[in-house]
Amino acid sequence: MVDPSIVKERLLTKETVPSGRGSLEKVLQKFKILTDLVRARNEDSDAALNESEVTDAQIMEAKEQLRRDLMLHQLEVRKLVQVERAVEADRRNCKGELQVTLEKNEVLRKEMVELKQQLASERLIRSKREEYDALAKVLNRSTASRRETENKLKEVSLRLSQLREKRKQAIEDVDVREKQFCLLLQSIFDLKATLSKEDKVSSTTKTTTNTKTSKDGTRMRKNDSSGDLMEVDS
Repeated sequence: MVDPSIVKERLLTKETVPSGRGSLEKVLQKFKILTDLVRARNEDSDAALNESEVTDAQIMEAKEQLRRDLMLHQLEVRKLVQVERAVEADRRNCKGELQVTLEKNEVLRKEMVELKQQLASERLIRSKREEYDALAKVLNRSTASRRETENKLKEVSLRLSQLREKRKQAIEDVDVREKQFCLLLQSIFDLKATLSKEDKVSSTTKTTTNTKTSKDGTRMRKNDSSGDLMEVDS
């Protein structure tokens, strides 16, 4: 009989490579030896092993060896069945673990995408900050002090106020000049109208003076060029 501890160890280690014990080929060899011994004894021929007589002890020993090898082969078959069951259980467990692993990988992939985006954002911020620091250094080297800048700002503000006052005064002067110009134009128009009216009155008076009436009621007009009187239709 095989030690149960050995069988248990072999099952626990899931040994799949068949050992020399319990192999079907060895069982066939032992079976052939047994049949040869039995045939040699029954026929009482010279086919016995080593040309000696076959005894019952030899037959029993061959039979015991065949039985032992058959039991070992049966044990190997049972072991293979148990190994197959264990492999199937492991396959189911691995399938479940594979699903869990795939889910974890998906979570890790999403985290990697988020981390890549965060890294890109941090790199952009870092580059902007470095650019800002470089510009600040350049400005600090090239610009004047704060007090000088404030003084210049005050000067510019004062100059701007003066320019605003000048602009306001210029606007007021232009407004006054426009009003004076309008008054001048109005005076010119009034003077022109007065002169035109006086010309009309003078012309009427002159015409009345040059025209005379004769004794018979005929109106006579003095010719300016010759001085003769001319009859005028009434």
